[in-house]
This record gives sequence, structure tokens and C-alpha cells, in this order.
Amino acid sequence: MRSLRRTSAESQRFRRALLAWHRRHGRTFSWRRTRDPYKVLIAELFLQKTQAKQVEPVYRRFLKEFPVIEVLARAPLRKIRRSVWSLGLVGRARNLKEMARIAVSRFGGKLPAAEGGLMELKGVGRYAANAVLCFALGQRRAVVDANVVRMLGRYFGIRSEKNRPHTDDRLWEIAQVLIPKKGAREYNWAVFDFAALVCTARKPECPECVLRRWCRWPEKTEGGS
Repeated sequence: MRSLRRTSAESQRFRRALLAWHRRHGRTFSWRRTRDPYKVLIAELFLQKTQAKQVEPVYRRFLKEFPVIEVLARAPLRKIRRSVWSLGLVGRARNLKEMARIAVSRFGGKLPAAEGGLMELKGVGRYAANAVLCFALGQRRAVVDANVVRMLGRYFGIRSEKNRPHTDDRLWEIAQVLIPKKGAREYNWAVFDFAALVCTARKPECPECVLRRWCRWPEKTEGGS
């Protein structure tokens, strides 16, 4: 991976422009209005490979049926499957139940406050674990998925040699360095929303991009790419 050479001023400029954009254009979702680790985790598990607009109504209904992790652990598998089938997550229903069972039996129904402990739960990887630590527990944590990889890769001109860049430890380190000392939740949301609405995989909105002036992506053109 190409090394990231940046100054403190460059990092501050990136964050400042991004957060200013987010204050005007940031999205609002139910899971962003809670600090309950269980509710945040459910949202992150639902959002894997699924668009947020599809998740929102299912997420609200799911939490009405399974408001706390103990209820989910006790629920019949068929009921969980019925709740998530519209998201195409029927195959993950067993993981949801097993995740809840482990949380109850091993951690007394309280989700761990450490990355390693969260990753002991069925179906919980590095991304979801760090999302819970940041969005629910307020920890200064990077949350890196394919969209974040794309945006940071374009802006800073960095590339990973791994087939699955979002698993690249070096990229996670770079993302972590960029996290502000305060306001990690808002910053991560800003990155997510900017990647989803502006720095998209196809036809990015380069002409309207507030970061365009400093972006190192060579493919950017007046009409995007």
C-alpha cells in the first residue's frame, strides 16, 4: 500500500470540510438516535450489504418484536426469520439468535465493551464491533467498510494490495489516525454519508464535491467517472 503522507493541517482540512458538508446534508436514521449497544449492533448487522433505506422500516419492526437481547435469545428461529426475510437475511437469522444466546450466556446479556469480546459473538466482525464501540459507547474508533476504503483511497491516493481492502490493517491504521479526538460518531457518519451520496462507486459527484480541490484521485473529471 502506498504510504499516506499528510500533515496535521491536511487532516484538519479534510475533517473540517467533511463535517461542514455533513451538517447540511447528513442523513438521519433511527439507529443514529440511540446509544444502546444492542440496538446499534442490530443495525450494523442489518446494514451489511443492504441499503439503509431498506433497513429502516425492518429495523424498527424488529426492535418492537425483540426490544432487548434476552428476548431475541429466547425467540423461536422461525420468528426471527420472518422478521428479516424482506432484507434477504433469512440465512443470517440463525446467527442473530446465536449472537444473542452467547451474549446472554457468556456476558450476562450485556454486550462487551472491547473489540475482542464483541468479536466472540456470532456474526460480529471487526467493522460491526468497532461500530458498537464508537456509536454506542463513544469510543474514538475508525469504522472501515468498502465505501470508506473507496473514499479515503481516492482522496489520499492510497491503495491496498489486498483483495479485500477493508481487511487491510494498514488502511485501518490510516483511518484511525484521521478520527478526531472529539466527535468520532459524527465524523464516521460524515464519511459514510459522503461516500454514499457524493463519492459513489459509480458516477461520483466530483463537480459538486467539497473535497475536490485537494483530492488526489486522478480519474476525477468535470463530469465524474
